Amino acid sequence: MIDQMKIRTASGQDAEAILAMIIKHAQFEGDTFEPEGKLEKLKAALDVQQLFECWVVEIKGVIEGYCSFMPHYDSWHQYRFLFVDALWLNEHVRGGSIGSKIFDKLHARAKDLQCDTIQVMTPSTNSSGISFYKKLGAVQMSKAYFSFPVRP
Repeated sequence: MIDQMKIRTASGQDAEAILAMIIKHAQFEGDTFEPEGKLEKLKAALDVQQLFECWVVEIKGVIEGYCSFMPHYDSWHQYRFLFVDALWLNEHVRGGSIGSKIFDKLHARAKDLQCDTIQVMTPSTNSSGISFYKKLGAVQMSKAYFSFPVRP
């Protein structure tokens, strides 16, 4: 399967397939996601890719996964890092080294962007994801992640 795989930059034409995977991703993580009105925003963001970058995993012409990421700066440690916002592979293609290939590309991209680390977060209930990241050499952090709605 991996010999028939291509990891490429996503475009607006991939938005429907990516949105379908975002829905699956949210369900997998036990999170809520409202897709209403998001397709056009996603298409526009994928065509520009200024705020983030996104790759898709294509196998035999079918999009089977995606990875979105963006560089950030850590003022505490004084370094740039590549933040992996999302990584998803459809269930039937997991376990075939595709995730490792994506991280090989992420390391190369992080180096191009002069980042010192790659950071990713996942729910504490995602034992398969946590095992995967640890297998790749990641160190688990102890900080909790919070989100605030912007006040009107």
